Amino acid sequence: MMELPAKQKLPITPGVPRTITILKALSHPARLAILEALRQREACVCHMEALFGWRQAYISQQLMVLREAGIIEDRREGWNVYYRVVDRRIYEFSRA
Repeated sequence: MMELPAKQKLPITPGVPRTITILKALSHPARLAILEALRQREACVCHMEALFGWRQAYISQQLMVLREAGIIEDRREGWNVYYRVVDRRIYEFSRA
């Protein structure tokens, strides 16, 4: 059996780190549910609280992961922050 030297690093293909970030973001059932809720229209946390029955803090944590992965973006309107999907192709990716 051939062994790799302990310090040898595998080459990273351009785009792979972003793909890994997206896959990690899609690996949680709550984040998939949020994406499904955002499929038709943007929504604020208060809408998601009513839809899912989850606490605001929990929803905000999940939205932060999706936002940091570049999957969603937000806009402020008065007191509310509305979230929407940046690229609709994410739904093709999440179906695979």
